[in-house]
Amino acid sequence: MNDSETDAIQPREKNLELSNAPKVVSGRNMTMRQVAAEAGVGLKTVSRVVNGEHYVSKETQARVWKAVEKLHYQVDVRARSLRRSDGRANTFGLIVSSVDNPFAGQIQSSIEDTLRLKNYTLITGSSHEDPSQTGIIMNDLVRRRVDGIILNSSGDDASNLDLAVSFGIPLVFIDRKPSGLAANYVTSNNREAAKSATSRLIAEGHRSILLMTERMAAQTAVERQLGFRDAFKEAGITPDENNIITGISNSLDAQKALVAALRRVDAPTAVFSAQNFITIGALHALYDASLQHDIALIGFDDFELFDLLDPGVSVVSQNCAELGRRTAELMLEKVDAVDSPPRSIVIPTTFIQRGSGEISPRTAR
Repeated sequence: MNDSETDAIQPREKNLELSNAPKVVSGRNMTMRQVAAEAGVGLKTVSRVVNGEHYVSKETQARVWKAVEKLHYQVDVRARSLRRSDGRANTFGLIVSSVDNPFAGQIQSSIEDTLRLKNYTLITGSSHEDPSQTGIIMNDLVRRRVDGIILNSSGDDASNLDLAVSFGIPLVFIDRKPSGLAANYVTSNNREAAKSATSRLIAEGHRSILLMTERMAAQTAVERQLGFRDAFKEAGITPDENNIITGISNSLDAQKALVAALRRVDAPTAVFSAQNFITIGALHALYDASLQHDIALIGFDDFELFDLLDPGVSVVSQNCAELGRRTAELMLEKVDAVDSPPRSIVIPTTFIQRGSGEISPRTAR
């Protein structure tokens, strides 16, 4: 998706009708006639250029686009297609944190399946955990006048949401609810699930438990750390702050972090990895050191083949199908009631016991 000037878009109008002419919108309420005057061409020429039609010289095209850029105009791509009389495009946008993560793929699939039953299509973009990229995708989705936007990637930059909000485009967050913002969201019971997983390790006799999480800008990481601390508090134990590692962005970083921790004199006897790629990195570290049968491990999010390892990886499993379905249903609901109060939906997780989380600490290693 391409970047766009945010001040070149006007809020949607109600009951838009079908038009054969391209619609160009501007933050300065300027007309296409002014674009033509700036470029020194006729209105029809401007229309041909912005619609990608032939029979216009390269030199003329360059003058028109220079004028468009100077005047901060943008073509409303949705105005060039057939629209319903209520102005809807029957299209939603989805911004995921990373298409590399199977979790994102599973929730996307569920959202698409649910929306397809209602004759809606989905435009998806990946932010790669970059707030600036989220902003670029948001701008493009607003320019396309989608009916609503679902976000799995919000980060800590609330300004990315301002444009959509100003245009009355409903937003629904999935997995990661925004901090300090009243919003529609569907998420798992992250804090409760993290507490339960940590309590299992404590019940096995572990006191030195290593927690590895993503960056704290992700609300899920915050909640899972809180759940980790809740378990220690309930057990009357003070966690070792050296055993809390945040800001891990990939499996390699997780592997390096655990390797370093295992080299300490007070090395942890158990690991709670609070994201699936972090769990993969932890597995590499344990298997490389031949400690997979000595160090307990519980992961957050399941992963293909986790059940085939020895021992199998015990995990907190999120219900991706339900997360996606409920998010799509909430999005459809909000399109018909944009001004209704925000709703929050929490989906229970499931603990899958496979062996790695049931390893007791050894007195000597």
